[in-house]
Amino acid sequence: MLRKAWGFGLIIALIMSATVIARPKEQVDPAVRALMTPAKAITGDVIAFPDAAAPQTANFVPYQDIPGRDSAAFGEEMIVGYTYYDYQANGSIGKQIAKDASGAVHFTWMKGYTTDWNAGERHMCFNYIDSTGVLLNEPAVGVAVDESDRTGYGALTVFPNSLETVVFYHAVHPPLHPADYTGTAQSVDFMAGFGSFAGTYPNTWPGRQMIWPKGDISRSYFSHIIATENGDFNNRNQNWQALAYWRGETNPNNHQAWTWTDPPVNLDTASTISAVVSASHTSNKVALAWFHSRVGVDWGPWASTWYYQRNNDIHYIVSENGRDFDFAHNVRSLTKTLPTRPELADVNLNEAYGDTFRPFCDIDIQFDPWGDDDLYAVFPASGFWEEPYANADDDGDTPPVDNT
Repeated sequence: MLRKAWGFGLIIALIMSATVIARPKEQVDPAVRALMTPAKAITGDVIAFPDAAAPQTANFVPYQDIPGRDSAAFGEEMIVGYTYYDYQANGSIGKQIAKDASGAVHFTWMKGYTTDWNAGERHMCFNYIDSTGVLLNEPAVGVAVDESDRTGYGALTVFPNSLETVVFYHAVHPPLHPADYTGTAQSVDFMAGFGSFAGTYPNTWPGRQMIWPKGDISRSYFSHIIATENGDFNNRNQNWQALAYWRGETNPNNHQAWTWTDPPVNLDTASTISAVVSASHTSNKVALAWFHSRVGVDWGPWASTWYYQRNNDIHYIVSENGRDFDFAHNVRSLTKTLPTRPELADVNLNEAYGDTFRPFCDIDIQFDPWGDDDLYAVFPASGFWEEPYANADDDGDTPPVDNT
């Protein structure tokens, strides 16, 4: 797909867009799910809108019209860098701005140096504003965090206590790797706000390409990275994607050298680039979350349609000590997507469809730093009607998707 490329400045901003908010609960029998209260209760009276043109919300949360909203000043505008690449993320959007405990602000972005999106020079770049408001590098400089031929699709975090910037990204032909190698990478600054990064490259399975990584550093000083497979690599032409997880260990006094899980943990099968990581700011907890594909690798009737990408259930797992995950026993469902119930089609068709809103593509998670360190998630969902009948002859519609 050809797209028009524009050069533009990166502007400090905080933008949040979401359609569904949820808080993980323990496993619940689907039969009693309808009787449960919302995970995060919404308070306030139900509002009736007599004017059809008035702002409305589906869940009846009152619309708040703030006088002067459009002209309100939200802070100082400052350009920290430039890029020809406005397409900064695939699927889940990782953190690209972080404010540390000292008041300094860390930035990373994928800088395209030319209008050639496909083959032009591209690197993850870094900038930094110290606690007094001084910008480390002029916006045009764009300090690269890597020494690879080409990098991109990155996110950052800040090392606990010592506050070095850590950037997670995928790298094409990194140092000491074959020319045709592309894989997951992590770079750590020499010290807070210094701008001199050392890269490290976790190994993956032979013949597989694990990219689009997200990561975080626990307060127990372990790095946790999760990445998604490029299903087109080596002419595999597979629309399902493996998820890889690595844990990294380093010297507490020198964060430049790392050892990694080798090979990575084969976490799950996905069909979207959704996996994310979050570490608590008040405890050692770390969480991983991703969109588990309900279709899997055995496509059956889904092989002839792209709707498989929207048939998901969000899975997550929490490590209490910031080091170990019990993948065999502690993976939980956040959304608990209800499957179809064909036996109910002649009784209650709405029940037969199962969940008609299913999570798709993007998620962010965070531990509550002001309360009880609970895990929260925000994600989009789309309307989805999975065909409840096993055979097309039952209602004339061809499985697997109805009326879409």
